[in-house]
Amino acid sequence: MSTAVSEVKEIGDMTVEEMAQSMRDFSREALAALNQRREEMYASAAAPLDEELTELAIEAADIATTMRDILERMAAAERVKRFEADQLIMQGENSQAQAKLRELAEAKAAPAKIEERRREIALRCDALETKKRAASHRAAEDFREACTVLIRGAETGLVNILDGTRDRLNHLEAQLNIPIYQPAELTAHEKSSEWATLHRLYSGRVR
Repeated sequence: MSTAVSEVKEIGDMTVEEMAQSMRDFSREALAALNQRREEMYASAAAPLDEELTELAIEAADIATTMRDILERMAAAERVKRFEADQLIMQGENSQAQAKLRELAEAKAAPAKIEERRREIALRCDALETKKRAASHRAAEDFREACTVLIRGAETGLVNILDGTRDRLNHLEAQLNIPIYQPAELTAHEKSSEWATLHRLYSGRVR
């Protein structure tokens, strides 16, 4: 027996209340599955970005500590180096004095290099956050498109039921010569949440 026939037989064994509940359950579960897919899509894209952000945050904290220590020692170290250079100059050791001054220049350049790296980290963090927002946006767009396909399928199913019900009831009316088809009774009443949602969506469209 084919799968389609098996499914029809299973549905045929259901009560109408079970059929309706099955449709409600499917719509809820399908939406939950699509939302989970969105979360997984974003998590997959964000994971390596978050890992790099964590590494950069650790490095930035280390840089802040290093910078603070260097600046605290810099003033005293500069005085010592200049004093040593002056002593060497007075002793006629000009080459050694120049070496001391070069050491001083290198020591004073260290904070600038560290600050440059701090700026690089800040720029990279901004770029990573931008990538995370873009990943979130892509996941949201994918979710919206998937929901659109789901909703259009539900709309088609609803129209099939409504049209099929109309056709069959009209046929029965003609056979029995009694009024059976009552369109207003087929769908949710005007005070229901279903009617309010559909009315808001459909009436808000501009032809």
